[in-house]
Amino acid sequence: MTGLWYALLGLLFAAYFGLAGLDYGVGMLARHLGRDEREKRLALATVGPFFLGNEVWLVAAIGAMFGAFPLMEGEFLGSRPVLFAVLLCGLVAFTAAVQLRSRGKNVGAFDAVIALGALVTVIGWGAVLGEVLQDDGGLPNWFSLLCGLVLAVLALLHGAAFLAWRGTPELKARAKGVLSAGTLPALIGVALVTVTGIFTVDVAQPIVLIAGAVVIAGAVLLAGRSSRAGLALTGSAAAITLPVLVIGLAKLPYVAGHLTVAQAATGEDALTLLTIAAAPMVPVLLAFQAVTWWLWRRRATPLFY
Repeated sequence: MTGLWYALLGLLFAAYFGLAGLDYGVGMLARHLGRDEREKRLALATVGPFFLGNEVWLVAAIGAMFGAFPLMEGEFLGSRPVLFAVLLCGLVAFTAAVQLRSRGKNVGAFDAVIALGALVTVIGWGAVLGEVLQDDGGLPNWFSLLCGLVLAVLALLHGAAFLAWRGTPELKARAKGVLSAGTLPALIGVALVTVTGIFTVDVAQPIVLIAGAVVIAGAVLLAGRSSRAGLALTGSAAAITLPVLVIGLAKLPYVAGHLTVAQAATGEDALTLLTIAAAPMVPVLLAFQAVTWWLWRRRATPLFY
């Protein structure tokens, strides 16, 4: 049961990175790819129908962590308040600015907050992954920042791939340029994180880290070099979700310090109750996401952005 919940936790966080990564990637790009107000609104409208729904996966993942692995939450989250405070500030600023953008007089200021908030959020999550991998228990260091910057590049690729798939013809052309330009920096970043992680971090399963990096690099190449927008989006989605799963597997059997997965988990009886409660909820989340994407499968027009 513990292994099942550990796998579910990884999948929930991966779903959040893959879906909310679209929001952050488009948020960072909209201001620069949109040449006028109409194009900026059209760029934001591509993620509009899914915007808040994508954040549901974060709520589900944190709920699963608190319920199934309370010691993991206390060991990791409690020792890094500054990192999570900055991350949450970026997330709140980004979410609020997107929804308030068209209601204020200074649209340019909101565009800046959207881009900066998305950047801070995604760098923050990358730093979290770096902290999970190295787990030194201190303040974020240069390795955490490197992981944050690499995740930001992957999010930019993901947002560009989404705009190339769902945007207007003008946005598609510019987004493809971002994909081409961002491929090499992403590959270099993945290589740097992997090599640094192998030689400076005590990883329980280094072969998983190496194999995962190779797959992520292949996904980046697919995103940047594919002439088909759907394949490019598939590649960018794999590139931004796989780091969560790779790091989680590379750490096994540990999750924080010398705390193992089994030690971090709650009791078997509690896990059984959680399983009974979660069994109907996960299909509902999946169905909600599928219906939303189906209803808004055509290109969106500006909503309230």
